[in-house]
Amino acid sequence: MARFFSPALVPLISLVLLLRSGASSAQHTLSAGSSLSVEDHERPFLVSPDGTFSCGFLPAGENAFYFSVWFTAAKNRTAVWTANPGAPVNGRASSISFRHDGVLALADANGTTVWDSKTGGNKRLAVSLLDAGNLLITDPEDSTGVAAWQSFDWPADTLLPSQTLSKDKKLVAGYYTLYYDNDNVLRLLYDGPEIASIYWPDPDLGVFGSGRTNYNSSRVGVLDDAGVFLSSDNLRAEATDLGVAGAKRRLTVEQDGNLRMYSLDADGGWTVTWAALKQPCSVHGLCGKNAICEYQPSLRCSCTPGYERVDRRDWTKGCKTTFTANCSEAATPERFKFVKVAYTDFYGYDLWFNQSVTFQYCRSIRLLC
Repeated sequence: MARFFSPALVPLISLVLLLRSGASSAQHTLSAGSSLSVEDHERPFLVSPDGTFSCGFLPAGENAFYFSVWFTAAKNRTAVWTANPGAPVNGRASSISFRHDGVLALADANGTTVWDSKTGGNKRLAVSLLDAGNLLITDPEDSTGVAAWQSFDWPADTLLPSQTLSKDKKLVAGYYTLYYDNDNVLRLLYDGPEIASIYWPDPDLGVFGSGRTNYNSSRVGVLDDAGVFLSSDNLRAEATDLGVAGAKRRLTVEQDGNLRMYSLDADGGWTVTWAALKQPCSVHGLCGKNAICEYQPSLRCSCTPGYERVDRRDWTKGCKTTFTANCSEAATPERFKFVKVAYTDFYGYDLWFNQSVTFQYCRSIRLLC
């Protein structure tokens, strides 16, 4: 029987075919020779089989991009893994390629390789993005299933469900690091330009006072799908939406030094479901040198009297003097005055405990220079 099509249906049929073609172009496994240029950053390099995760180029400022993995449904496309944190590539002529020698390589605009998976020597390798968010390089013909390389072994600032945090792995964001210390306890460390200090768990409470234990030879932590983060040092962190089926979660060390658990909501935004520190000002180095972290009228950083911000866009750089200091013998106490700042602790910058600080003492250690 003859079939006839209305001309009005032709554009619709063409559109359906085009949409199907576009959907099929998003692959979760690629063989050697595949690549993606940064100019084509709107197109993902890989998408996980269930569509939860994508990987490709993410904007990192003006004319700068990172090669990252992110939750596809997240509006802001927050990266959960990044190939070369802190060193984005140029927005022109950069590329990611899975070379014929089995190496996944990120190249900058001048063709220089700035990061690679170091998996060369096997031409049978393939690169895949799994439903768990793990970017994986494997040999399809290897019956052991052992990965030649995987992003889960090289975390940036985020831990995903089923990803293991061990003694050999760290989560790092700026000056802040989550890691297992040499006493086998999971800690947050501030490692700034001048000082370094551990601030979580609370040093004043100690290991056992914080509910932890250093009898912990395994040193392993895992976030599960239900919203529980368990560490072998006796830490148990539960999300406020504990047990919600299908929730997409992540555990992230933030640039403000806090460790937070997030759930992806229906609108593609992130909801905080747990935080390591309830008082943000207890994070060391948050406001930088010569600055004060305050809660009123809202959470903010301010400079001590006689000081001003070094960088208005970055509080961690602290404050600098607005006066000209002088350490010469001609300097007299009358030219200076001490200002008492109540209920304030300049952790890491204290001169001496119970030290009587005088003008002569400050000059002797060249504090006035």
